[in-house]
Amino acid sequence: QVARLAGEKSEAKRELTDARQRYEALAGAPQALAQAFSNAQGLHEQGRLAEAEAAYQQILLGAPDQIDTLHMLGILLIQTGRADRGFALIDRALAIQPDFAKAANSRRRLLQQPTGRR
Repeated sequence: QVARLAGEKSEAKRELTDARQRYEALAGAPQALAQAFSNAQGLHEQGRLAEAEAAYQQILLGAPDQIDTLHMLGILLIQTGRADRGFALIDRALAIQPDFAKAANSRRRLLQQPTGRR
């Protein structure tokens, strides 16, 4: 049991270090953030939704208030049947930047679709 707990603690430290490094890489380098977002969006457009979701989530680990990522991940979640969580992310993007027209328009449009009904 002690060995298992030590292993879990070691794994948690490793995950925390990895997350911190990702955050520093994204937060300190707008180009890296833009490239990561572009890659995630490309996966999304190609229909590689699981990979796109993972890529968006990765960005949010390092930049949790990145409104474009919140918006696009919200759309992806709605597209994959997780409307409540998707709308929550779009709403979060709008709370950060109330005049974010793309997110407001997406929200309005998606609410009108059968899959977007809350």
